[in-house]
Amino acid sequence: MELTAKLFQTYIKVLPKTSCWEYLGAKDSQGYGRMFIGGKECKAQRVAYQMEYGPLPPKARLLHLLPDGQCIGRACCNPDHLKILESLSHIAESKTRKTPLGVNICKNGHRITGDNIVTETRPDGRIQERCRICCQEKWRTRKAALKEKKMATA
Repeated sequence: MELTAKLFQTYIKVLPKTSCWEYLGAKDSQGYGRMFIGGKECKAQRVAYQMEYGPLPPKARLLHLLPDGQCIGRACCNPDHLKILESLSHIAESKTRKTPLGVNICKNGHRITGDNIVTETRPDGRIQERCRICCQEKWRTRKAALKEKKMATA
């Protein structure tokens, strides 16, 4: 772990204004820092948190405590800016919004009701709810693209 800590520190730039630890190494498509430790890809936030506070519980999630403007967000891996997330409620709230009447709607404006919810279990065991109409439209688009590709190669 000592070697990991020394290596990790070479990829960190401390920003004096926000006290963020900006990760300068590789980042994934969502902007989170990524690094390999023992041949396994890890999020920089998780590595920093574990070096500071010890091991995380299995399937634990980390959440930034500070709002935008006070923290640079996903590129920040300062363990003092992170906390272990107790539930996934913040994710559900960001995926759907409520109308003034209290009805959930998806990001494309479809009502989320009992018949319009698709529940999936992800490979990591998490349960995800999606808008059925959006899932069907995505499937139709993919199917049409595959059919077009197949016809182009034939």
